[in-house]
Amino acid sequence: LQKQGAIKLEHTRPSGKAMRPREGVILSAEHNRILFKRTFSGGRYDGLDLPIERGDYGVTEIKEGSWFLKHSYHSKDGKLKGDYFNINTPVELYPYGARYVDLEVDVVRPASGQPVLLDREKLAMLYADGRISKMLEEKALQVADELMRLLSS
Repeated sequence: LQKQGAIKLEHTRPSGKAMRPREGVILSAEHNRILFKRTFSGGRYDGLDLPIERGDYGVTEIKEGSWFLKHSYHSKDGKLKGDYFNINTPVELYPYGARYVDLEVDVVRPASGQPVLLDREKLAMLYADGRISKMLEEKALQVADELMRLLSS
């Protein structure tokens, strides 16, 4: 695992379709945990229904073996806009970065609000279409429910 420089996050869908790799700059790297920073060029934040403004950035926390990634979105002056938790297969770390399979269901928490569970129906469709097992669907829901509980307290 590299300790500085650029990092690549390979985000794959259960269909096998690879998404555009997310790249960023490493803020810190320990034995099984990486924090990295990304900048954005416009658009909207998924689930937060907020515009991406000039100078905004995100900090992503990756833990090897974790069933989720945490993305924290900030304004250019460092004010938290919200957190986005991507539920996925256990994260695998490599010398160049990390990879995982996105399980579609997510939890989002605006900076001044309560957490919200997103895309539960997309997870159900993965199972219905035979792309994931019932056991994996249940695990993803268990992780999402636990995050909702922890973030609500």
